[in-house]
Amino acid sequence: MNNDPGLFASYVRNWIHQNDLASTFMKQSLKARQIRDEYEKKVIDHLTQTHMENAIIQISDGRLSVVEERVPRSLTMKNIETLLHGYFAKKGGRDETTDVMNYLRGHRGVDRVKRLKRVTNTGQQQQQTPQPQPPPLQ
Repeated sequence: MNNDPGLFASYVRNWIHQNDLASTFMKQSLKARQIRDEYEKKVIDHLTQTHMENAIIQISDGRLSVVEERVPRSLTMKNIETLLHGYFAKKGGRDETTDVMNYLRGHRGVDRVKRLKRVTNTGQQQQQTPQPQPPPLQ
């Protein structure tokens, strides 16, 4: 282990820089997703209003189409309580944690939402580009 205070200070400065960079990217990513979701809703609304939900939209590197995804409902404490009341009423009130968890998982349910799905010309889903690599530590 190197006890050089200059090296340690460099580690700290690099960590701070990378932490700030990660924070900035996170904020930018969140904002970009919010804006993307707004445009996605506008596109889907337009396609719905014009009765063209099954349309395939040709884009430069592939196509866009509306797909329906299964999105699990939130498992809030209120939902858990309601499910537990149903479970205990049905089962008779004996407390068996494994049974309760299996019951919750089995009856959670899902919502279906419409999303845009991007497919490249090669038939593969568009993958995210790799993130730039940080500079080496000094």
